[in-house]
Amino acid sequence: MKLIAAGLSGLILALAAAPVAFAADAPTAAMAAATPSVDSKIGALLAVPATKAIVDKYMPGLETSPYLDMAKGMSVRDASKYPQAGLDDAKLAAMDTELKAAK
Repeated sequence: MKLIAAGLSGLILALAAAPVAFAADAPTAAMAAATPSVDSKIGALLAVPATKAIVDKYMPGLETSPYLDMAKGMSVRDASKYPQAGLDDAKLAAMDTELKAAK
């Protein structure tokens, strides 16, 4: 009986964690509908062709960077704090304007 209960507990935990892991990897409909900005997650911006082009313009080489996986979970504003991002305040403001105008 204890073996069955332990097995069911493990199955319940595995099933409960599966949707969370998937949701963390994929941009949600709410993120896609939100107005993009430098406060958006880089991963969500890279998932949309119009905003991806803007990210590529201001952060060239990001997609081949060894930091890409880490950067996807960060906002552009957070990433701008690292010198590797190459974003000063003026570039960040210009990028924000372009992102907000993107459709």
